[in-house]
Amino acid sequence: MPHSADLKLRYSAFHESGHVAVAFHLGCIVREVYIYDARNAYAGDTKFDICRSETKDSADRKACVVGLSGIAAALKHDPDRDPRAAGDKERDDRLLRAFPTSSRPALYHEFESKARELVALLWPCVCVFANAIEAQSPDSNGLRSLNQQEVTAIYSAITKGTGSGEA
Repeated sequence: MPHSADLKLRYSAFHESGHVAVAFHLGCIVREVYIYDARNAYAGDTKFDICRSETKDSADRKACVVGLSGIAAALKHDPDRDPRAAGDKERDDRLLRAFPTSSRPALYHEFESKARELVALLWPCVCVFANAIEAQSPDSNGLRSLNQQEVTAIYSAITKGTGSGEA
């Protein structure tokens, strides 16, 4: 049986990889993804940019779908664990403020559904990214990260069909 910390590390890697794969698929630039040991709980973040030529509405919608994709990936990886990270929820609540109050619940469900759909479509890509993040050696602070160049190289390898995901 794997150690609890190892399972939490893997779970976090899948969560962040959902953000990465969906962000790339939606045409975003992924600048960095990282996970770190937060007292054997693991936490992480994915930094991404949306093209400036996007309308505000389109950018807000993409950001919400990317934000919810970590939860969708974590649930697909381990359906028995509640992946609703506080940071993701806060970010999505902030983004949803751009929309009329009356339409927020429906939009949240629309974005959540789209995130699940994209994670299912991109699952092999999510798995490659999760393995790459998990394989990173932690730095002195316990941070395992992939920078923009590494993430882009992995994505290029995946989309070219090599699937190796080695940067």
